[in-house]
Amino acid sequence: MKRYSAHPSLAFASLALASLALAFFGLAASAQAAQQGTALDCTGPFARNSTPESIARAFGAANVTSEEINAGEGEKEKITVLFAGDPAQRLEIFWQDNEGKRSIAQIRVGAGSAWRTPQGLGVGMALADVEKINGKPFLLSGFGWEMGGTTRGWQDGKLQTQPGGCFLMLRFKPTKATKANIEGDRDIPSGNAGMRSAAPVVELIALHYPD
Repeated sequence: MKRYSAHPSLAFASLALASLALAFFGLAASAQAAQQGTALDCTGPFARNSTPESIARAFGAANVTSEEINAGEGEKEKITVLFAGDPAQRLEIFWQDNEGKRSIAQIRVGAGSAWRTPQGLGVGMALADVEKINGKPFLLSGFGWEMGGTTRGWQDGKLQTQPGGCFLMLRFKPTKATKANIEGDRDIPSGNAGMRSAAPVVELIALHYPD
């Protein structure tokens, strides 16, 4: 009996499509797995002694890239980025050894991020909700300057220490206009009426290790 086989060009096209499909679903599965069960903390893949190689093993090499950013005063800094094209999953990693990329200095997420800390903190959370998680008022800087809206101290609250030995820093932004005097390089309690009138929300989360 005569056997018929597909035309070589059709077989090649089918194989190429199958490979593309496997690659696409592999990346999607890797991204989904990365977010499931992985909190924004300083343990596991984000432990201090992590490396680009160990992070690539945890999240998939295709999801780990390098970027060069402005570090201020004309300096450039190379960082490692997870899920660079997805604002919801994007995460930036800074290194103590910037050239050798050994020993994490800081990890951070910003606008549109879906990452959460073990305590449930996330970008977009209101000041009052953060205070509730901390269990008491905390200090943040006034707005209107380079470090405006960043936390200055958790006042021995529940957010004072983090798993893995790192420290938590949040940056808030006001969402309402106010006449209250809440600007400048000074400490303002989170419970301050003027600060509350600006309805601040978290715009950046950073976890950093001590030098």
